[in-house]
Amino acid sequence: MAKFGSGFNRWYLDKYNEYFLDIPACVSHIELGISEYQSWISKKNKFCGDLSVHLARTPIVESEKTQKTFVNYLFKALCGDEYNKSKISSIGLHLIGHRYHGIGKLGFSTHFDGSLEDQRRASRFISMLMEKFKVPIWIENANFYSTSSAEIFQTWDVVGRILEQTGAGLILDMSHLFIDSVNNHCSPEVILGAIPQKFISEIHLSGIIKAHDGVYHDGHSRSIPDDIWNLFSLLLKNLVNTNQDIIYTIEHTDPSWIMKKSEFENDFNKLHQIVTNTEIPSNAKKKNAEEYAKNYLKKLLRGWCRIDLNKLDALNMDFNFIFDRWLASIIDDNKRVVLTKEEIPPEEWENVHFAKESFSNFIAMITL
Repeated sequence: MAKFGSGFNRWYLDKYNEYFLDIPACVSHIELGISEYQSWISKKNKFCGDLSVHLARTPIVESEKTQKTFVNYLFKALCGDEYNKSKISSIGLHLIGHRYHGIGKLGFSTHFDGSLEDQRRASRFISMLMEKFKVPIWIENANFYSTSSAEIFQTWDVVGRILEQTGAGLILDMSHLFIDSVNNHCSPEVILGAIPQKFISEIHLSGIIKAHDGVYHDGHSRSIPDDIWNLFSLLLKNLVNTNQDIIYTIEHTDPSWIMKKSEFENDFNKLHQIVTNTEIPSNAKKKNAEEYAKNYLKKLLRGWCRIDLNKLDALNMDFNFIFDRWLASIIDDNKRVVLTKEEIPPEEWENVHFAKESFSNFIAMITL
């Protein structure tokens, strides 16, 4: 089931101010930072949807002591009483590096390098949060400035292992993925294939900014560009696990959106339209693969068993009908078809049917 979300915008709170922003009608999920969540609760906003605390900078790869201190601080800040605690539906974390390294010293999110030690520490931190808050924990791809496409793939491999180890969900940020890919001269569509899709709990969409030097950056004050919409549509058409509930969230969090209300609403309307009108993927391709294999096997047998097929023609027996009966008999026998004897050792021969020999014998049996 699809749900729609929004990043917090400060103008959501000022309902009686002329500069108020309406929460889009389709939205049932709001993401907020710590102070934003506290303000929301203090104003007792009547929004009936889910509230998710979203944290861009945490000690996710730092020492156990630092992590414990942060978790206790976070619990106190968010769950001062049972009313507050009951409002938190999930917690989202940027997967970042050490806050005192790199651009973390400047107050920004540092690059996650994906080392085995960072993987271990991230898994520990996620487990701490799960145990303390008893709500789903989700991690988001936050890297913008990878040094190569190889590094991007390696990072996604680590992300998959963390999700597997912890049972956490994935927030797939489409803009982050696009930015990291294009900045490394790599096709975002290719990187999309590295995503551990079965863990996706939420998908983020936002604008992007291209700087004068050609490097792309995040842009929460910009409308979602066609490049992101197209990549998002491609993802929807190729989702692996269609039974999972996914939240589709637009991060138009910059205060400047108060001056662009129509563009703000247009992006949410477009998101809703794309998600609701996209055909749900099915296992049709898997079924097609089986049909392709059967048709190719028929082609091979027509070439290998021409004399036998003459017998069928003389008796006005349909080849396709006979083929289906033959194949069904093999399946009922709990064996498999083998094209050539060179494929397997003699010790396995009793467990298989060699295509040409088996089909010829079958025709001989039914045409006696």
